[in-house]
Amino acid sequence: MKPMTPLLHQTLSPDVNLKEAEHINSCFLVSGSAVDASGGICLDYSPAGHRWESDLTYHMFKKGYTLLVQPRAIAWHYASLEGGIRVTKGVPNPESYWIADQNLFDRRMAELDGTNPPAI
Repeated sequence: MKPMTPLLHQTLSPDVNLKEAEHINSCFLVSGSAVDASGGICLDYSPAGHRWESDLTYHMFKKGYTLLVQPRAIAWHYASLEGGIRVTKGVPNPESYWIADQNLFDRRMAELDGTNPPAI
């Protein structure tokens, strides 16, 4: 197993109050039961996994869960040297992954919201 590299992404807001959100796109904690009750994690995304977090958390929001963001939270995001959105097994992910994932996300969100999905 490759070592993990700590990456710190820090954006400090002057506001200390929790903020409600309709989706969250990275670094969040969620219970497994909430994930299951919201339909689970969509496994149709590419190995890059672009937009899966927004997909999951928006489904949770639409199921009635309250999503809260702490503006002053600091997350230590450990990213493996192998894998992640930009690289899979040491090979850069092709742009086609990102495009396919965005199209899948758009279709799933349109279906969830009851709107017409965009043409592909």
